[in-house]
Amino acid sequence: MAIALFDLDHTLLQGDSDPLWGDLLFARHKVTQQDYQKPKDRFYQDYLTGSLDINAFLQFCAQTLSRLSTTELTQLGEEFRDTMIRPRLSTAAIKQVYWHKDQGHLLAIVTTTNEFLANWSLQCLPIDHLIASPLQPTAAFPAAFRDGKRVRFLSFCREQQRLPSERTWFYSDSHNDLPLLNFVSDPVAVNPDQRLNSIANQCGWPVLDWS
Repeated sequence: MAIALFDLDHTLLQGDSDPLWGDLLFARHKVTQQDYQKPKDRFYQDYLTGSLDINAFLQFCAQTLSRLSTTELTQLGEEFRDTMIRPRLSTAAIKQVYWHKDQGHLLAIVTTTNEFLANWSLQCLPIDHLIASPLQPTAAFPAAFRDGKRVRFLSFCREQQRLPSERTWFYSDSHNDLPLLNFVSDPVAVNPDQRLNSIANQCGWPVLDWS
């Protein structure tokens, strides 16, 4: 059985879940411009330039979530899923997910987004497995960022009793995902950033527009 891996933000999703979550929190008066929006924007710019300190970012996410009650997290999570995620899922992406599902492939989302947020997106998709960043990464369980995605994929293969050498597609938009894109048999650039688009063209990888 082959494997199909999908990045979440700007690949399956027409947008980025972390900023969208922040927009919802701000709209519901759970955070302020000063204590959340400005730091969030700095982290996002660092991600785009490839200079993100992933551990600092996840600590920031964890601190924000810790200020909300269990009831608030559930209510906001459901609203996030239904109003911010579901309407932004790419029709072309969903079609490709179902193609792989019809082939009997093993499907997983592989995303740098933290597990709490990514799980709400998973609920909208016909995908069974999620590889996301823990809010408190460890050496054994690192963030799914850069080479951490490749490391976590290898762990996933062991858990599923699969060989990482099996045919595997990975769909992604970001140059930050090059370690895993270079590792799998079938890398696919989707809505790629400038650097990934250049590398994909040099390597002869498929380049898709799911916007």
